[in-house]
Amino acid sequence: MTHDLASFLPALALAAVLPAACTDPSGTDTDTTSDTTTSGTSTGGSEAPSTAPADTESSGTHGSSSADDSSSSDATGALDPCAIPGWGPEPMFDEPPGRFTFRDGPGYQSVTGFISDGPRVDFHEESERQGACRLLEYTASSCEPACEPPAVCIGEACITEPPGLSAGVVTLAGVDGEPIDLTEDALHSYYWDRAGDFMATMPSLDAAGAEVDAFELAVCPTTAPTPIGDWSGLLAARAPGEAITLTWSDPIDSARIYLRMTTGIGTHGGISPVEIECEGPDVGMLELPGAYLDALYAEGWSCGECGGNDLVRYHVDEADAGGTSVQLRTEATAGFWFIP
Repeated sequence: MTHDLASFLPALALAAVLPAACTDPSGTDTDTTSDTTTSGTSTGGSEAPSTAPADTESSGTHGSSSADDSSSSDATGALDPCAIPGWGPEPMFDEPPGRFTFRDGPGYQSVTGFISDGPRVDFHEESERQGACRLLEYTASSCEPACEPPAVCIGEACITEPPGLSAGVVTLAGVDGEPIDLTEDALHSYYWDRAGDFMATMPSLDAAGAEVDAFELAVCPTTAPTPIGDWSGLLAARAPGEAITLTWSDPIDSARIYLRMTTGIGTHGGISPVEIECEGPDVGMLELPGAYLDALYAEGWSCGECGGNDLVRYHVDEADAGGTSVQLRTEATAGFWFIP
């Protein structure tokens, strides 16, 4: 499969505004878009007033569960988010319209969130699936007449990223300290961060509602997987066609894992010809198919590309906000790195 870099140009109007982060060989996120300050301080939010949640709020499923999961409870009948199993053994690749993500890393905490008024633009299509992973491919196309920015040409059709929807004031609690109102920008993206080491107990969101209904979400905190062996070394020593298996010593029954691997082009905000996406229950191991790795490392690399990957472990809660599905995920990552 041969791709001319120029074939990616019709989509660069959108790709240029998407955030791109590089990961160094140690797996440390070097994205500089987050404005963290000195230890123990925060940006992008304010302390929330002490108000009771509205009675009309939609409550989430409280844990990594689907509607037909049997839930665990304690002696009082209270739901235990950490004891609920995931969505089942099959990968869950579909992204809901709304997602808020709480990240708790060494020396920082952050929240980002966005609720989309429709399906998000995706340049890739699934070409095959094996185990917990699938191979995604991009095929350049042309549109006549040419698309007017910010629309992009996908499958010979001009597609525009849908706008965001406001959930009103969204309050974060359960992360060590007083509740905090997230910042909402003009495009209805939500964010908050702070530097320092804090103890999350049960991260939760309480949304007042606006263009979507009010909702409440609460979910377990998450810790990063502890790799067994050198994951980067496995990729470096891999023979053509050989699968590799990532293993970690501390699986969590109630958690799930996610991985999306891209090329150097994708790392720097372009459209990668091939990507690998994996998702499933946290069972302490993930096999990356050899044929998928061959395709990923065949093209799209040049000097200076990052080559970083993050295996994400997460817990999730989900609620219906007046017909719009919204998630809260807590995430922690283990990084690895390879340039072919």
